[in-house]
Amino acid sequence: MVIPDTYLGLPVISIDNSAFEDRESLMSVTIPSSVISIGNYAFSGCSHLTIYCEATSEPDGWAYNWNYSKCPVVWDYTGEQLLLKSNFCFVYHL
Repeated sequence: MVIPDTYLGLPVISIDNSAFEDRESLMSVTIPSSVISIGNYAFSGCSHLTIYCEATSEPDGWAYNWNYSKCPVVWDYTGEQLLLKSNFCFVYHL
Protein backbone atom coordinates (compact mmCIF):
# COMPACT_ATOMS: atom_id res chain seq x y z
CA MET A 1 0.00 0.00 0.00
CA VAL A 2 1.22 3.49 -0.82
CA ILE A 3 0.05 6.40 1.29
CA PRO A 4 -0.03 9.47 -0.99
CA ASP A 5 1.59 12.75 0.00
CA THR A 6 -1.61 14.69 -0.84
CA TYR A 7 -5.31 13.88 -0.92
CA LEU A 8 -7.93 16.23 -2.36
CA GLY A 9 -5.27 18.92 -2.52
CA LEU A 10 -4.37 18.64 1.16
CA PRO A 11 -1.08 17.27 2.47
CA VAL A 12 -1.19 13.91 4.22
CA ILE A 13 0.69 14.72 7.41
CA SER A 14 -0.56 12.29 10.05
CA ILE A 15 -1.36 8.64 10.73
CA ASP A 16 -3.58 8.08 13.78
CA ASN A 17 -3.02 5.85 16.80
CA SER A 18 -3.65 2.18 15.94
CA ALA A 19 -4.50 3.10 12.33
CA PHE A 20 -3.38 -0.25 10.90
CA GLU A 21 -3.39 -2.30 14.10
CA ASP A 22 -3.78 -6.08 13.63
CA ARG A 23 -3.88 -5.92 9.82
CA GLU A 24 -1.97 -9.19 9.50
CA SER A 25 -2.46 -9.35 5.71
CA LEU A 26 -0.69 -6.01 5.20
CA MET A 27 2.67 -6.81 3.61
CA SER A 28 4.12 -3.36 2.89
CA VAL A 29 3.34 0.29 3.34
CA THR A 30 5.13 3.29 1.86
CA ILE A 31 5.01 6.44 3.98
CA PRO A 32 5.69 9.73 2.16
CA SER A 33 8.01 12.36 3.63
CA SER A 34 4.96 14.63 4.11
CA VAL A 35 3.93 12.51 7.14
CA ILE A 36 5.27 14.33 10.19
CA SER A 37 3.15 12.60 12.83
CA ILE A 38 2.39 8.93 13.50
CA GLY A 39 0.47 7.87 16.58
CA ASN A 40 1.13 5.09 19.06
CA TYR A 41 0.71 1.49 17.88
CA ALA A 42 -0.04 2.56 14.28
CA PHE A 43 1.30 -0.77 12.97
CA SER A 44 0.94 -2.96 16.06
CA GLY A 45 0.12 -6.57 15.26
CA CYS A 46 1.11 -6.31 11.59
CA SER A 47 3.24 -9.44 11.69
CA HIS A 48 4.21 -9.55 7.98
CA LEU A 49 4.73 -5.83 7.36
CA THR A 50 7.76 -4.02 5.93
CA ILE A 51 7.57 -0.23 6.21
CA TYR A 52 9.16 1.93 3.50
CA CYS A 53 9.73 5.56 4.53
CA GLU A 54 10.73 8.37 2.23
CA ALA A 55 12.14 10.22 5.26
CA THR A 56 15.83 9.63 5.87
CA SER A 57 15.23 8.96 9.58
CA GLU A 58 12.40 8.98 12.11
CA PRO A 59 10.85 12.47 12.39
CA ASP A 60 10.53 13.96 15.89
CA GLY A 61 6.71 14.00 15.68
CA TRP A 62 6.39 10.22 15.42
CA ALA A 63 5.22 8.61 18.68
CA TYR A 64 7.68 6.48 20.62
CA ASN A 65 5.58 3.33 20.00
CA TRP A 66 4.54 4.00 16.39
CA ASN A 67 6.26 0.76 15.32
CA TYR A 68 5.47 -1.22 18.47
CA SER A 69 5.74 -4.59 16.68
CA LYS A 70 9.25 -3.74 15.44
CA CYS A 71 8.39 -4.24 11.77
CA PRO A 72 11.39 -3.85 9.44
CA VAL A 73 11.78 -0.24 8.28
CA VAL A 74 13.55 0.94 5.12
CA TRP A 75 14.53 4.62 5.52
CA ASP A 76 15.21 7.03 2.63
CA TYR A 77 13.09 4.90 0.31
CA THR A 78 13.13 6.19 -3.25
CA GLY A 79 12.05 3.08 -5.17
CA GLU A 80 9.43 3.14 -7.85
CA GLN A 81 5.95 3.37 -6.38
CA LEU A 82 2.89 1.97 -8.10
CA LEU A 83 0.17 4.50 -7.50
CA LEU A 84 -2.89 2.33 -7.93
CA LYS A 85 -5.93 4.12 -6.57
CA SER A 86 -7.45 0.85 -5.41
CA ASN A 87 -4.49 0.28 -3.07
CA PHE A 88 -4.53 3.70 -1.40
CA CYS A 89 -5.39 4.19 2.23
CA PHE A 90 -5.81 7.71 3.49
CA VAL A 91 -5.34 8.58 7.14
CA TYR A 92 -5.09 12.28 7.81
CA HIS A 93 -6.25 15.19 9.97
CA LEU A 94 -7.88 18.37 8.67
